[in-house]
Amino acid sequence: MSKNKRYIHKYNNKTDGHIKTHSAKRGVPIVLSLALLAGAFTWGCGQYTINLIKDEFVVNVGDELSTDISDYVRASKAMLEEMTLDVSDVDINTMGRYTATVTYGEDTRSFTIEVADTKAPEISLKSEEIYFELQGTLHLDDIVASVKDYSEFEYGFSEDMTAADKDKKMVDSLFFSGFGDYNAEVIARDEYGNISVSDFRVHVVEEGQIPGGSVSVSDYSAFMNTDPGTALGDLASYSTEGVIFGLSDSVDAESNRPEIGYYTNLYGMYSVDFIQPQSNYVWLTFNEINESGKTVKLLDTLREKGVKAVFFVTLSYVQNNEELVKRMIDEDHVIGNYTANCADVGDLTSNQLTSELDTLYNYVYETYGYEMYLFRPPSGYFNEQALATAQSLGYRTVFWSFAYADWDAQMTTKQALNNALNKAHGGAIYSLSASSSLNQKMLADLIDGIREKGFEFAVYQKN
Repeated sequence: MSKNKRYIHKYNNKTDGHIKTHSAKRGVPIVLSLALLAGAFTWGCGQYTINLIKDEFVVNVGDELSTDISDYVRASKAMLEEMTLDVSDVDINTMGRYTATVTYGEDTRSFTIEVADTKAPEISLKSEEIYFELQGTLHLDDIVASVKDYSEFEYGFSEDMTAADKDKKMVDSLFFSGFGDYNAEVIARDEYGNISVSDFRVHVVEEGQIPGGSVSVSDYSAFMNTDPGTALGDLASYSTEGVIFGLSDSVDAESNRPEIGYYTNLYGMYSVDFIQPQSNYVWLTFNEINESGKTVKLLDTLREKGVKAVFFVTLSYVQNNEELVKRMIDEDHVIGNYTANCADVGDLTSNQLTSELDTLYNYVYETYGYEMYLFRPPSGYFNEQALATAQSLGYRTVFWSFAYADWDAQMTTKQALNNALNKAHGGAIYSLSASSSLNQKMLADLIDGIREKGFEFAVYQKN
């Protein structure tokens, strides 16, 4: 479970103020009845023809300001029609204290309108019932669609639902360790002490038991390799001999999973994935070096099919394709580090690799506010020191359990599709070039075909 955080969001929506006045249309009556005089005058501290309901009114910021004089003054209907209300100084979209006036003949009374945040934040949940498979961690983004307020606020899960609302501590994630049904709630509190609470139910079920059409959590941590890696020593002590990762045609007859024991035995102790554990899930990744116009179609297909992928990018790519990168992030895809210059990682020293990774990481973070946590050595060329260095920097190194010569003209689209489907397996990590016409053309059919085989696409989550 990640460290507790408080999510602070400031909402400021200023618009031009609207001035509404009620102008007198008739002259001041010359003769008033005794009954009218009794209602219009206040005795004891002088005589007034304007009897305010109170001297100060409070209105919620952003709400419509009343221009009905009867909301501010007690008087007969005939007198109200002769009065003029001036609220032109009140900016309903900006909190503060403002002066308004009512005029009746030669008499003017001033009063205060305070524009304040009097409403609790509005919490909108994606659903009041949410499901996920096996044990897992629920994050705010999984259940909260939006929180809105006119002032600064914080929101999170209630750590203890039995505490009074004003005393509840907020956390950014909840962990559920076993099957069953659980009550939970999201609480939001603004800077003026206004509080709102929204309840929901969490159902933790066995794999494949989420009801159709239900809102479910994309928490695949139970199906992923979550080994944080071995305790590291001096990085200079690790081998710098270059290694090229490659898959043979040998597969397990029962699971169709490629046999990669050679690599896992030698390098599996680092924070590295050559394949994910056996399950009904697969992971989809793309490599981006130079944009060839194919990515828009790939993203369109992924959105249409409801699939999240990893895009491994270089520095030049994120510099030259800002809108595409923003779209990847906005549509909840994962951005991975392919080194700044698509470097031959197996030939780099630890310091050189650190520079390559940091240069790209810093640019992406400063430009897009995104923190990368996955690393892939271009072309699968690496050394042991590189894996240790990446782990020391907080990365998980991701290779693949399926790849093919997917540059154009190697085969037909149908051949490429059949190849990818024939090699489908539980826990697969598909590595595809984003510049390939073959991959662009077959992606929709590949997704449908893998699902027809009983697999589903998982999100590559941070450990």
